[in-house]
Amino acid sequence: MRVGVLMSPKLKERLKRLAILLVILAAIPILRLVPGARSVVDIPVNVVLGLGTSVDLERLKRQLRRIQIETGAFPPEADFAAIMEERLESRLKAPSVDFWGKPYRYTRLRSGFELVSAGPDEFYDTEDDLRIVWRD
Repeated sequence: MRVGVLMSPKLKERLKRLAILLVILAAIPILRLVPGARSVVDIPVNVVLGLGTSVDLERLKRQLRRIQIETGAFPPEADFAAIMEERLESRLKAPSVDFWGKPYRYTRLRSGFELVSAGPDEFYDTEDDLRIVWRD
């Protein structure tokens, strides 16, 4: 008798994509050490890091919305990193830092907030920034 877990095709596809992403992420530090490979690796690396950062931004957005629902307000900008470190578990990196190693820029707006990753060039306010704006 064979025992297994039943998964929908959609879930199987997502798990397959996640496995591929994890393999690529595991290979990045090794490939960056190979002379000459850095330029070849940087384009796909930035795509993968961008995907990770996009997922991160959505996760942070959900957490900020939870805080607003629980407390009636978004947290102060100065407390953003500490609150995210406390509320979110992350094994790869600090929750308040993007996949390029730069801190997310969190700005409270009159009726919402903005979260910004500096993106691959690691400079804010350039065209490669990744951002989420939430307004009530």
